[in-house]
Amino acid sequence: MATSSAKENRDGLQFMPQHYALATLVKMNQLRKNNVLCDVVLMVGTHQVPAHRVVLAGCSSYFCAMFTGPMSESKQEIIQIKGVEPDVLELLIEFAYTSQLEVTIENVQGLLSAASLMQLNCVIEICCDFLEKQLTPSNAIGIRSFAELHTCEELLITASDYVLEHFVEVTSSEEFLSLTHTQVGELIDRDDINIPSEEHVYEAVIRWVEQGERFEQDRTQYLPELLNSVRLPLLSTVYLVDKVSKENLVRNNPSCMELLDEAKNFHLLPGRRPKLHCSRTEPRKSTAGVLYCVGGHESSSNVTSSVECFSLRKNEWSLVAPMTKYSTPRPNPLQARTRMGVAVLDNKMYAMGGTTGGMTLNSVECYDPVQNKWTNVTPMRIHRSGVGAAVLGGRIFAVGGDDGVTHLNSAECYDAQLNEWGEVVRPMGTRRCL
Repeated sequence: MATSSAKENRDGLQFMPQHYALATLVKMNQLRKNNVLCDVVLMVGTHQVPAHRVVLAGCSSYFCAMFTGPMSESKQEIIQIKGVEPDVLELLIEFAYTSQLEVTIENVQGLLSAASLMQLNCVIEICCDFLEKQLTPSNAIGIRSFAELHTCEELLITASDYVLEHFVEVTSSEEFLSLTHTQVGELIDRDDINIPSEEHVYEAVIRWVEQGERFEQDRTQYLPELLNSVRLPLLSTVYLVDKVSKENLVRNNPSCMELLDEAKNFHLLPGRRPKLHCSRTEPRKSTAGVLYCVGGHESSSNVTSSVECFSLRKNEWSLVAPMTKYSTPRPNPLQARTRMGVAVLDNKMYAMGGTTGGMTLNSVECYDPVQNKWTNVTPMRIHRSGVGAAVLGGRIFAVGGDDGVTHLNSAECYDAQLNEWGEVVRPMGTRRCL
């Protein structure tokens, strides 16, 4: 027995049999396949697909306008469809009757193109969702271009974000080499490309120029314009001397040499950097570093061990591994530390001292962002809460603080290579505590 649902109103029950509409379309599809009651034939070349106008008009604004408007096709029994492959047309007509569609790598582009022509919005969404799941560094540029061609805004945004996120891998692909110089310039000019260093942008430009012969182009004429978007001053002095200065494409172009000289002056004359300030001296968001918010008090005034990281490139906060909790007397056996000092050395973050459960700490833990993990290192010689922390000369200095009895004027420093603390500076003239 067929199942149905009912909704009560003042006059009685309104019955809504489940799957009625689908069952009706399935029956109509059987009629279509037997060419029964069909009133239109769609043709691609010599390939014919019979159908019912009412079904096509019901699922497609394109066909609805064609069959109900003043167009000559509204009265034609045979309508020629251009720009669509026969097998793609068969799939789309089948979908109109059954709502079933098999999308593959081989047919997705044809389906999306035809669906855009016929204004089959549901199929467009299906194809875009499929392409999003297929994104790889080797095809992201092609999918982005395809999305732009067919005005698929969400897919275009997703593919563009993917290209930015995977810039290093994408620019190593064959698709990158086929871009125009304008497209390359627009890409490398972005502040939000994800790169570990500016070297990857420079190398992508040189590779694109060198491979011009494969596309029967002389791309050396575009190098000055592209190199103007590379932030040469932010390259290391070693890289500038060993790589950029020895690159013939750069050496043989006066405009490129001017950019190289600017980069060298940026390093050789640090006192003049304010006068050399321009877009090429501003770090990209991915190389400008990240911001960490470590511990503190929650809105409930409870101390938290959580740590958050802010990405300038993504403009978002995310939780990372929390700090260690420490054993304390009753009533809370484990509590987070507060009033600790925090410093960064060699791309690792150190949290030192502080207070937990009323006890002053001398413990120190180190956060490795690559492993997303905190580990304990050698504790300080003195318990310090409200300690000042700074890095100088490749060492961490812990200055002043409170040992639980009195404010301190002493200081000690940490050698990460030896993993040990030592008193190597004289005490301050004043006792200080944050």
